[in-house]
Amino acid sequence: MKQKIIDAYAKLSLDYEKNVDTESGFNAFYERPAMLEQLPENMTGLTALDAGCAAGWYTEQLLNRGASVTAIDLSAEMIAATRRRREKLRTPHDPSAFSHHPR
Repeated sequence: MKQKIIDAYAKLSLDYEKNVDTESGFNAFYERPAMLEQLPENMTGLTALDAGCAAGWYTEQLLNRGASVTAIDLSAEMIAATRRRREKLRTPHDPSAFSHHPR
């Protein structure tokens, strides 16, 4: 069962990466704003874990607020998407902060 889930995310990852930020009204207007409202605006000096990071939207938000972020996911493809999003920020990072954990 677990392998089927990993395989499904591998197949969906590119579409998810390209469309989830703009095509999902639930994410854009409800879930994400509500979650960000719970976090401090300035997270400088704090460390955050983005478990199940998917395409890295929360990773990006946490980094933009100054946090040091460790992002993990079962899907190697989603970690790759998170890395691509992170590279667009053009700030130094520790490559070990993005991990694929297949267990």
